[in-house]
Amino acid sequence: YTKPVTNIQKNKATISLICILSIWVVCLGWFFSVKHSFHTQKQAIVSTWTFIENNLKNRHLLLPEVTGLSQKYLKESKQISTQLTAYQSKFNRAEEFSQKAKYFNKIEGVLRQFFKLAEKNPKLTTDPQFKTLKSNLFQTEEQLNIDRRQYNEHVRYYNRFTRKFPNRYVADITNFKRYSYLNLFSVTSKNTKQN
Repeated sequence: YTKPVTNIQKNKATISLICILSIWVVCLGWFFSVKHSFHTQKQAIVSTWTFIENNLKNRHLLLPEVTGLSQKYLKESKQISTQLTAYQSKFNRAEEFSQKAKYFNKIEGVLRQFFKLAEKNPKLTTDPQFKTLKSNLFQTEEQLNIDRRQYNEHVRYYNRFTRKFPNRYVADITNFKRYSYLNLFSVTSKNTKQN
């Protein structure tokens, strides 16, 4: 003999089911909300990266002229030019942001080395064509610094958000990876405008 199911038992089962479904809906809502936040933040990074790439194109149009002109003054110019070309090629082929950031930072290091050498050569620094090219490069660098700061700020916020508990589980499940920072240093010196 089985006991008949009473209305009270049916109501308890219904209430339990409603509670479980409500919790499930809230969890799904939270999950998709966090995922949407990841997408929004990732779009900000990608958008800022587009500005950086445009400025990099401008800079890379100037670099051959600068290193070419300096070859008659600096013996290291050819080697630096070769390094820049190699890193630029790797940068252009890289598909992941982390790889692009790696080669971006390597290019920056080579350029810093080049301008340290150039500053030590008075003939080169007084050349009017070099001054003009360096000034144009300086303006491009200033814009790059602004864009890098903005990019790094977006990356910092995004990376923090993906590391927070419990957001990191959503990031892992949805395959959102952390982004690399771009080094912040100026390739050209501040006294370029005075030259």
